Amino acid sequence: MNKKGLSKMMYISIKIKLTKYLYLGKKIEKVLYQLKLKLKQKILHILFLGLYNL
Repeated sequence: MNKKGLSKMMYISIKIKLTKYLYLGKKIEKVLYQLKLKLKQKILHILFLGLYNL
């Protein structure tokens, strides 16, 4: 295999890895965002119940 072909293969594999990491990062971001929303709703609910029971 010549040097050019090898560097192209390496470039492609690195690109694939980066794409996977970006994809994972986006998925994790989405999950964290959803958790944050759920937590906000819970906190608001608790606050509302606390005010309601006063």
